[in-house]
Amino acid sequence: MAKIELKPKDKSRRQKFEPGYIFSINMHNGKFGFGRCISKVSIGHIVEIFNYISKNQEFTTKITEIRMFDPIPIDSYSLIRTSREGDWTVIGKTDNYQPTNIEDIKYTYGSGPKRKLVDIKGNITEISENESKKYPYYSPKGDLDVIEMINNSISK
Repeated sequence: MAKIELKPKDKSRRQKFEPGYIFSINMHNGKFGFGRCISKVSIGHIVEIFNYISKNQEFTTKITEIRMFDPIPIDSYSLIRTSREGDWTVIGKTDNYQPTNIEDIKYTYGSGPKRKLVDIKGNITEISENESKKYPYYSPKGDLDVIEMINNSISK
Protein backbone atom coordinates (compact mmCIF):
# COMPACT_ATOMS: atom_id res chain seq x y z
CA MET A 1 0.00 0.00 0.00
CA ALA A 2 1.23 3.51 -0.80
CA LYS A 3 2.23 5.90 1.97
CA ILE A 4 -0.39 8.53 2.77
CA GLU A 5 0.54 11.95 4.12
CA LEU A 6 -2.17 13.64 6.18
CA LYS A 7 -2.56 17.43 6.10
CA PRO A 8 -4.12 19.87 8.57
CA LYS A 9 -7.43 21.46 7.52
CA ASP A 10 -7.06 25.00 6.08
CA LYS A 11 -10.15 26.41 4.36
CA SER A 12 -8.80 29.99 4.33
CA ARG A 13 -7.08 29.55 0.97
CA ARG A 14 -7.65 27.89 -2.37
CA GLN A 15 -6.99 24.20 -2.11
CA LYS A 16 -4.67 22.49 -4.54
CA PHE A 17 -6.19 19.33 -6.04
CA GLU A 18 -4.45 16.68 -8.10
CA PRO A 19 -4.36 12.89 -8.51
CA GLY A 20 -3.66 11.13 -5.23
CA TYR A 21 -5.15 13.86 -3.02
CA ILE A 22 -7.52 12.53 -0.35
CA PHE A 23 -10.49 14.64 0.72
CA SER A 24 -13.36 14.63 3.19
CA ILE A 25 -16.97 15.49 2.38
CA ASN A 26 -19.18 17.02 5.06
CA MET A 27 -22.44 15.12 4.58
CA HIS A 28 -24.48 17.78 6.44
CA ASN A 29 -25.79 15.16 8.90
CA GLY A 30 -22.93 15.00 11.40
CA LYS A 31 -20.99 12.52 9.25
CA PHE A 32 -18.15 12.66 6.73
CA GLY A 33 -17.48 10.75 3.54
CA PHE A 34 -14.00 10.36 2.04
CA GLY A 35 -12.53 10.08 -1.43
CA ARG A 36 -9.44 10.44 -3.58
CA CYS A 37 -8.72 12.26 -6.82
CA ILE A 38 -7.91 9.86 -9.66
CA SER A 39 -7.34 12.19 -12.63
CA LYS A 40 -7.87 15.65 -14.08
CA VAL A 41 -10.25 15.82 -17.05
CA SER A 42 -11.74 18.59 -19.17
CA ILE A 43 -14.79 19.11 -16.91
CA GLY A 44 -13.03 18.89 -13.55
CA HIS A 45 -11.61 15.77 -11.91
CA ILE A 46 -12.52 12.09 -11.66
CA VAL A 47 -12.71 10.90 -8.06
CA GLU A 48 -13.31 7.68 -6.19
CA ILE A 49 -15.50 7.73 -3.10
CA PHE A 50 -14.46 5.25 -0.41
CA ASN A 51 -16.85 2.86 1.27
CA TYR A 52 -16.29 4.56 4.63
CA ILE A 53 -18.38 7.06 6.60
CA SER A 54 -17.24 8.58 9.90
CA LYS A 55 -18.57 10.92 12.57
CA ASN A 56 -15.30 12.84 12.46
CA GLN A 57 -13.01 14.12 9.78
CA GLU A 58 -10.13 11.86 10.74
CA PHE A 59 -9.01 9.54 8.00
CA THR A 60 -7.68 6.03 8.34
CA THR A 61 -5.52 4.45 5.64
CA LYS A 62 -7.37 1.13 6.04
CA ILE A 63 -10.27 2.30 3.88
CA THR A 64 -8.52 3.39 0.67
CA GLU A 65 -8.94 0.07 -1.13
CA ILE A 66 -12.74 -0.20 -1.31
CA ARG A 67 -14.84 2.09 -3.54
CA MET A 68 -18.45 2.80 -2.66
CA PHE A 69 -19.33 3.04 -6.40
CA ASP A 70 -17.57 3.60 -9.72
CA PRO A 71 -15.44 6.76 -10.00
CA ILE A 72 -17.34 9.93 -10.91
CA PRO A 73 -16.56 13.32 -12.46
CA ILE A 74 -16.91 16.26 -10.06
CA ASP A 75 -16.93 20.04 -10.35
CA SER A 76 -13.62 20.31 -8.53
CA TYR A 77 -13.37 24.05 -9.06
CA SER A 78 -16.49 24.78 -7.00
CA LEU A 79 -16.07 21.91 -4.53
CA ILE A 80 -12.33 21.96 -3.83
CA ARG A 81 -10.43 24.86 -5.39
CA THR A 82 -12.72 27.71 -4.28
CA SER A 83 -14.99 25.89 -1.78
CA ARG A 84 -18.02 27.73 -3.20
CA GLU A 85 -20.18 24.65 -2.91
CA GLY A 86 -20.36 22.16 -0.05
CA ASP A 87 -17.68 21.51 2.54
CA TRP A 88 -15.00 19.41 0.86
CA THR A 89 -11.51 19.55 2.35
CA VAL A 90 -8.20 18.10 1.15
CA ILE A 91 -6.87 16.15 4.13
CA GLY A 92 -4.01 14.10 2.69
CA LYS A 93 -2.16 12.74 -0.29
CA THR A 94 -1.19 9.27 -1.45
CA ASP A 95 2.49 9.42 -2.41
CA ASN A 96 3.31 8.22 -5.95
CA TYR A 97 -0.37 7.48 -6.56
CA GLN A 98 -1.12 5.15 -9.47
CA PRO A 99 -4.86 4.46 -9.88
CA THR A 100 -5.98 0.86 -10.28
CA ASN A 101 -9.08 -0.77 -11.75
CA ILE A 102 -9.79 2.15 -14.08
CA GLU A 103 -9.56 0.50 -17.50
CA ASP A 104 -13.33 0.10 -17.86
CA ILE A 105 -14.31 3.48 -16.40
CA LYS A 106 -15.78 5.52 -19.27
CA TYR A 107 -18.43 8.19 -19.81
CA THR A 108 -20.43 9.42 -22.77
CA TYR A 109 -21.48 12.85 -24.02
CA GLY A 110 -23.08 14.41 -27.06
CA SER A 111 -26.35 13.52 -28.74
CA GLY A 112 -27.61 11.44 -31.63
CA PRO A 113 -24.99 10.08 -34.00
CA LYS A 114 -22.31 12.48 -32.68
CA ARG A 115 -21.84 10.67 -29.36
CA LYS A 116 -18.38 10.53 -27.82
CA LEU A 117 -16.85 8.20 -25.27
CA VAL A 118 -14.26 9.57 -22.86
CA ASP A 119 -12.12 7.51 -20.52
CA ILE A 120 -10.69 8.42 -17.15
CA LYS A 121 -7.54 9.79 -18.76
CA GLY A 122 -9.49 12.11 -21.07
CA ASN A 123 -9.06 10.05 -24.26
CA ILE A 124 -12.03 10.56 -26.60
CA THR A 125 -13.44 8.19 -29.22
CA GLU A 126 -16.64 8.11 -31.25
CA ILE A 127 -19.43 5.78 -30.17
CA SER A 128 -22.85 4.86 -31.50
CA GLU A 129 -25.96 6.18 -29.82
CA ASN A 130 -27.01 2.65 -28.91
CA GLU A 131 -23.59 1.76 -27.47
CA SER A 132 -23.55 4.99 -25.43
CA LYS A 133 -26.47 3.74 -23.33
CA LYS A 134 -24.05 1.44 -21.47
CA TYR A 135 -22.14 4.38 -19.94
CA PRO A 136 -22.93 7.18 -17.50
CA TYR A 137 -23.14 10.72 -18.83
CA TYR A 138 -19.96 12.83 -18.70
CA SER A 139 -21.23 15.60 -16.46
CA PRO A 140 -19.58 16.97 -13.30
CA LYS A 141 -21.34 16.21 -10.03
CA GLY A 142 -21.82 18.79 -7.30
CA ASP A 143 -22.02 18.50 -3.52
CA LEU A 144 -25.67 17.43 -3.25
CA ASP A 145 -25.30 15.00 -6.18
CA VAL A 146 -22.42 13.18 -4.51
CA ILE A 147 -24.05 13.16 -1.07
CA GLU A 148 -27.21 11.67 -2.61
CA MET A 149 -25.13 8.98 -4.34
CA ILE A 150 -23.42 8.14 -1.04
CA ASN A 151 -26.72 8.03 0.88
CA ASN A 152 -28.27 5.80 -1.81
CA SER A 153 -25.30 3.42 -1.59
CA ILE A 154 -25.48 3.29 2.20
CA SER A 155 -29.21 2.50 2.18
CA LYS A 156 -28.81 -0.52 -0.12
